[in-house]
Amino acid sequence: MDAAGNVSRPSSKITLVEGPSEWGISLKSDAQFSIDKSLTDLRFLLSSMPPEGESDYNFLDINSLIEITNGLETLRVGNYVEGQYCFDVIDMAGRHVANVVISMTGDAVDWMDGSTSQGIVISPKDDLHGDVYLNFSLWSGSEEIVEHLPVTFTN
Repeated sequence: MDAAGNVSRPSSKITLVEGPSEWGISLKSDAQFSIDKSLTDLRFLLSSMPPEGESDYNFLDINSLIEITNGLETLRVGNYVEGQYCFDVIDMAGRHVANVVISMTGDAVDWMDGSTSQGIVISPKDDLHGDVYLNFSLWSGSEEIVEHLPVTFTN
């Protein structure tokens, strides 16, 4: 194209190739998972949507904990994939582009349950001690990026 906006005839065929994306997963600066030891019910629901009506769980929004990017685009954690311990990662157009797999490690973990259709239920042990981490693994194709969120205990 010249300065006047005239497009010249192509001398050869142009092929556009999508370049490699730069995936990123990071903890948000204010991300925290604090367990109040004085609560009678320590079961947490890790989900992207609050439960409808009354819930048996303390709600924990996964989007308040992690940020996922692909190049300059910020993505969003969407629906929970029932029974798979993972959530859809969606782009601005609402298309599925990746998955985030959740695990929890440490001495104070009692159990995690992924059978609910709302999200993952996390239940720490009553005797809270030791280190506990929520682990977020971003999967896109064959690429995996892992981020660990320490769990803190309060009185």
